[in-house]
Amino acid sequence: MTGIEEKARIWAEIDLDALVFNFRQAQKRAGSAKTLAVLKADAYGHGAVQCARALEKAGADYFAVAAPEEGLQLRAAGIRTPVLLLGVAPDCMVRELAENDIELAVNTLETAEHFSRLADGCVVKAHVQLDTGMSRLGLETFKGVEQTGEDVIAISRLPNIRLQGLFTHLCVSDTREEDEYTKNQIRLFKETADYVKAHGVDIPLCHCANSAAIIRFPEAQFDMVREGIMLYGVAPDK
Repeated sequence: MTGIEEKARIWAEIDLDALVFNFRQAQKRAGSAKTLAVLKADAYGHGAVQCARALEKAGADYFAVAAPEEGLQLRAAGIRTPVLLLGVAPDCMVRELAENDIELAVNTLETAEHFSRLADGCVVKAHVQLDTGMSRLGLETFKGVEQTGEDVIAISRLPNIRLQGLFTHLCVSDTREEDEYTKNQIRLFKETADYVKAHGVDIPLCHCANSAAIIRFPEAQFDMVREGIMLYGVAPDK
């Protein structure tokens, strides 16, 4: 033993006023669009609960987290702002998440059908993810707007599922050399949303603008923007 009290000797001091200032700048760029603040990974190491309280007071419309436990932590801390889980919801937690009004990302029709069965009388608020070019998760728009749109429509009609949003990730919106790629992603997203709406299905929230797109692609704002790394004082292209 060294005799030194065993407490952390390294810490970060977070300026919540600076966080709110950054939020306000993004909010100005978003215009009439709603604002979603990304709080994944303990708000990028800044303290999710403390950041959520400050941003809720500042008027954030939504929060997003990556893990189920992160969403439940916010609810346990008294955060009432809508929360979207971007990551995977384990089978054993779907009902608990729905009961805590945590909205779930859905990336396939099969996943939505599975959630519908697991909900068992609860309502799962679902945000359907489109893969417009990242090639990771989501309904694959390269199969055609009509087929993708029909899958979204089918999801909207499932019992225990309420279609709350449609979203995609603009994977290279921070890279000027890839602007045409980003514009094509936005086009595919809009065409799919338009197809679904034209068939009588309401989509309360269409969202695809991340930090870089908020700054560089105003046409990507739609109904809501997702403020991530920019909230924490980091330029999106770094």
